[in-house]
Amino acid sequence: MPRLENKKEFVDDFPGNNNRRINIMFETPTGLVKNIAAPSNIKVKDLLLTFAKKVKISPNLLGKKVFFILNGERINVNEEKDLISFGFDINFLYKIVVIDSN
Repeated sequence: MPRLENKKEFVDDFPGNNNRRINIMFETPTGLVKNIAAPSNIKVKDLLLTFAKKVKISPNLLGKKVFFILNGERINVNEEKDLISFGFDINFLYKIVVIDSN
């Protein structure tokens, strides 16, 4: 019987966007970890919406029941700045803590 391998496949959440990527890891207190390789030119709010879609939570919960913390500060879920303007750098890996108030 062939041995099964535990392979992680890369899923491009932004197909067709060829800008340089920033690795952003989302982590919940329960241990769920999701990595998103996000193009540097997308808006912060689009990054957060992509996370919501990836973990199958309603976008309506963002900012009301689900919050995002980066470097000890809460991220505005409607942030219009692109990732670079917001302060992300393509040379670093970032971790955003996801808090579910339920």
